[in-house]
Amino acid sequence: SVREQIANLARDDKTLLFQALTVLEGHKRSDPVASSDPAKQYLPLVCPPLSESTTALLAKLHELNPSLSIESLETLLEAHPFNAYAVKRALEHNAQPLDFDYAAERLK
Repeated sequence: SVREQIANLARDDKTLLFQALTVLEGHKRSDPVASSDPAKQYLPLVCPPLSESTTALLAKLHELNPSLSIESLETLLEAHPFNAYAVKRALEHNAQPLDFDYAAERLK
């Protein structure tokens, strides 16, 4: 059955599947970060665009850090919140606070 085939495939490629579900979460096959990764076979061909609930700051941070998923950026924002000045600098000057930038670099 199809269910058994999927279970066997997941068991055989569990390392790649795990990488696709964790490290490459939120990416599509053609994203630069995923294009040479063997786990890309488990990624979708297309990802939905940023939703209407995505804030301007989150959209800007995704533009500045395209290798990070929206979910990863949301987690970073919770750990390193922006004050009003930092939000303005990010939106107007493409600048990120150093602590946020360092944390983002560690995830890349």
